[in-house]
Amino acid sequence: MPDPLDQSPASVIARLVSEHYKPDLKLLKEPGSGVEAPVLLLPSPAGIGIHQLKPLFDPYRDRPERRTGTAHFQTLGSFIDHVNRFRDPASALFASIDPVKPSLLCVLDYHEPLNTADGAASPDPAPRWGKHRAAHAFPLSAEWQAWVAQNKQPMNQSDFACFIEDRILDILPAPSFAGDLSAQDAKLQAMAALLGGTFAGPERMMGLSRGLIVHERSKIGATVNLASGEGSIEFENEHIDGTGQKLAVPSLFCIGLSVFDSGALYRLTARLRYRRQGAALSWWYELYRADLVFRDAVREACERAAAETELPLFFGAPEA
Repeated sequence: MPDPLDQSPASVIARLVSEHYKPDLKLLKEPGSGVEAPVLLLPSPAGIGIHQLKPLFDPYRDRPERRTGTAHFQTLGSFIDHVNRFRDPASALFASIDPVKPSLLCVLDYHEPLNTADGAASPDPAPRWGKHRAAHAFPLSAEWQAWVAQNKQPMNQSDFACFIEDRILDILPAPSFAGDLSAQDAKLQAMAALLGGTFAGPERMMGLSRGLIVHERSKIGATVNLASGEGSIEFENEHIDGTGQKLAVPSLFCIGLSVFDSGALYRLTARLRYRRQGAALSWWYELYRADLVFRDAVREACERAAAETELPLFFGAPEA
């Protein structure tokens, strides 16, 4: 019994709370599923409130209500295998042709289509959650990243020579343009004629690289464009008066790169450029339509995924 003599405000409030605000343990049942969960009801001075009940029932389910989450795969083959494991007729593929982070996404529980492939209306299409997904970020090869990173970036003579030596295995033999030409070789020949240049192979590019290293500290006597489309750089040796040495510079070369790790090789054409800046030379190369090669590689990989999963392919992103 409370002390009748203790009528302080604090004691009165404490007595009222203990008498009228008592916790109550209830067993709630979820409508539809019948899942039961014990709930401790705590009264509050604010009265009865409305709260989300689903989190109360989730720990007591035998299994989740639906599949959710995104699985990430390092290879296209694993991505395709996973999609085939969980796909259904409404699943869909979405591809991103981002030049830095290309990717492929499958929404396994995508919305059922309103219209079928032949244009007829679906019998009873229903929206779905779109929360179960599979993703593959295309791994750009180290070779592709190296050449694209330095594309159109001026380098001094020493840095350019080192770059060519480091990547000499990527440079392809010069096309001969002899006999019956393939469609691609015919395009290369037309390009060489249009640009007024000639192609160099890996041996010649290595010779150029070593020549630039030899003449790293030499003075530049002159730069001359020849009728053949090549350039010629004349170096004046610092230690021997009157001695000039020429170094032939090709204007075009081809490289073979896989856009993605372990992917197919693509042939790209590069223009070799240089410019005299005072007593030094600045060097760079320009890849011809590397964007088209990149898009072709992404499309080829995405079309493979669409063919092997038999799912529709969209270039873009699904609803957030």
